[in-house]
Amino acid sequence: MAMTTIKINEEIAEFLAAEMPSQLMAFRPSESTQNRYDLLVFKRKAGDLNEAEEAELACYFAIEHVFRLAKIRVGMGGG
Repeated sequence: MAMTTIKINEEIAEFLAAEMPSQLMAFRPSESTQNRYDLLVFKRKAGDLNEAEEAELACYFAIEHVFRLAKIRVGMGGG
């Protein structure tokens, strides 16, 4: 399963870098999304996350990872 996840992350990153490089590089989450992420990170550091919040934060981390992969590709001329 881990290899499948890595493969789909790579495929999505490649697509984003190739199809919309300038939009990808300019993307920033909304203020409310950034605030939610910051709150979850703070709660995690404090040891106060419940199970649903931990899952939500894991989704944020996964999406952030894909965006980083894609931005690296754009920076390398892959997009």
